Amino acid sequence: MSSEICGGSGAIGLPIAFGALRLVANQMYGVSPNDPKYSVAAAVVLLVCTALAGLLPALRASRLDPLTALKYE
Repeated sequence: MSSEICGGSGAIGLPIAFGALRLVANQMYGVSPNDPKYSVAAAVVLLVCTALAGLLPALRASRLDPLTALKYE
């Protein structure tokens, strides 16, 4: 189920992102809106931020004893 959601959101998000890129193209001096280097750099930055945001709660949850966590539920 999650792969369908991810694929659907990517199919919706990518055209929106490229449309938004066209809107702000006049504000980016010296950068072509079609330059893949900047698109990949932005994707990497978002991926790293997302990974860090998920890593901290996952580390905290992995330190808990599962039986103790279930007892409080």
